Amino acid sequence: MKRYTAMNKLPLRTRKLETMTRLDRFSEPFPPTGAIDASATKRALGKPKADFWDVLFKEAVQNSWDARTGDKIDFDAYVRSFSSAEQQVLRDQVFRDASGVANSGLRAALNSNDMTVLILQDRDTRGLGGPTDASAAISETVKSDFRNFIFDIGRDARREVGGGTYGLGKGILYSASSVSTCLVYSQYRDSGGQLNSRFIAASVSEQHEEEGYRFTGRQWWGRVDLSNGAKRVEPVEGEPARGLAIQLGIDLPQDVTGTSIGILLPREAGTNSAAESKAGIADALVRAMKRWAWPHMVETDGSSTISFGVFEDGIGKEVSIDNDPDYQPFAEAYRAILARQAQADSAVPFTLSVERTPTDSERAQTGWLALKNIYVSEARPAMNNRVALMRGPRFIVDYKSVKPPEHGMPRVGVFVADSDTEVERIFAMSEPVTHDNWKREHGRSKSRPIAWTLDSIDEATGPKSKLQAPNSQGEGAFGVSKVSRLLGSSLIGLSGSGAELSPTPSPSRKKVGGGRAKRATAQVDGPPKFVNADSELVLVEFPISVAVAKGVDMSDLLVRPQVRVMTEAGEDSSPESEDVQIRGWFAAGNEVSTDAKGILLSDTIDGADLWLRVAHSRDVAVSVRVGIESKKVAE
Repeated sequence: MKRYTAMNKLPLRTRKLETMTRLDRFSEPFPPTGAIDASATKRALGKPKADFWDVLFKEAVQNSWDARTGDKIDFDAYVRSFSSAEQQVLRDQVFRDASGVANSGLRAALNSNDMTVLILQDRDTRGLGGPTDASAAISETVKSDFRNFIFDIGRDARREVGGGTYGLGKGILYSASSVSTCLVYSQYRDSGGQLNSRFIAASVSEQHEEEGYRFTGRQWWGRVDLSNGAKRVEPVEGEPARGLAIQLGIDLPQDVTGTSIGILLPREAGTNSAAESKAGIADALVRAMKRWAWPHMVETDGSSTISFGVFEDGIGKEVSIDNDPDYQPFAEAYRAILARQAQADSAVPFTLSVERTPTDSERAQTGWLALKNIYVSEARPAMNNRVALMRGPRFIVDYKSVKPPEHGMPRVGVFVADSDTEVERIFAMSEPVTHDNWKREHGRSKSRPIAWTLDSIDEATGPKSKLQAPNSQGEGAFGVSKVSRLLGSSLIGLSGSGAELSPTPSPSRKKVGGGRAKRATAQVDGPPKFVNADSELVLVEFPISVAVAKGVDMSDLLVRPQVRVMTEAGEDSSPESEDVQIRGWFAAGNEVSTDAKGILLSDTIDGADLWLRVAHSRDVAVSVRVGIESKKVAE
């Protein structure tokens, strides 16, 4: 999508209007029967788990996505300072009436030397159309975006569930302003398809008293309407609205629908500072976009579903997960789910597993789970061993912590709830106002889809039962192969490739005279553990279990390894391969042999664990088998 960058060019465009547009203030009074204190709107979010700017971004982008007109949207954040000319427009035209005790902070800001603004803008969305009278009854099929956003508190339960289900989270926009005030400009198409514009300013502060009357703390600056015997406020519409937006630098391209929200003097709620640094806010929003909206950055048909931008004083910041070690593993797992959704038998990389969840056939399935074990050059505990949870809107609800694999490598995963209407409704309605977790069902309900889903994720990422050797004599192996569909978890991976656990066929045995081989056995006794990796090779160690009966002469017995590269069909290729090398034998942390042909039992350390170290190309999978041979036979 073409990015609109006019607001980033300094100096900003100005336009001389033939008639200066001046707004009037309307402060909401308490009716005789009482009303909700405006500050309750800001307190509705409670104490979210996520950082403040994360919550603000999630609330804003979810509302934008719900209002999309097609399959893709633009979403930008601009943090900058108003120019002196723009600040004069605010003083003389928008907030010319900033009287009253509730507006003391706003008055001071309007006369300050540096007034900052955070502009959140979406494009290719519906904009804020529909009726402007919140008291008018309308059909549930009629879009009422303007009054829902500007006036209403909460969500009409009759309307479709989306990314934002409660309609309460918008209070955070006012909490993000140190003067609790926002500018709102929108372009939308009316019922006749004609493009129209609307501008209004709004404030949500604390209840207060003026001239003997109580006021809720909600204020608007627009056109005050005294018709029909009731005083109410309307937005400025048409050319005057667009003119104000241009003068303030929050306008949209002339032929595009969307909305710009200007948060005055942005700061993190609860902080003492009048305003945070612009750089700090911009960086926080970049992090939030990547953490909570990376699925929309994943290109599926040559472009992403949301084009993000962050600009500090007109200078753009990079917002991308390309080559980002934190989010690329999640993106790879997500792509695997999309591929499987598109084609049930589609192949996925052997470092991944993809399955329907829950796996219990007696429970209704709720979505797809993909798991990937990864190698990273640096420890990243914040993102490792987590499963990203999401539903229809494709924003991350939460990162569920899971147990690390037994071999010690980090793991990530993705769960995507089904788009089925009932499944979507159940998961959406389980979320709190902040949309940051799924609440388990309690009691003895026969249907507990959320609990079943979360439990199934725990089971899929929990300790695996130990695989048995493939034959009764104790010879066998845990190979490394492309069989993720059998076992559901990759073991080792580096930049999209690696190893997985799989039992392999037992090799032909060579008996040691007198049947002694039956009293000395060796096998690969578990999954490999990661040792190291570079740009070409992955280094792993396989645990070897040796059992020797009493009285057996160990000086004549050799633990013999077979290490082979696996073909696409899953069968062993020739053992002579440049892609795999035996690097030695280790026991009690020490190297005891470098002989690739095998190690004498007499050379092992009594009672110590024995490990076979193998190096293989990161682009292949290998299988490992071991057995006992006579030294004389081996020679």
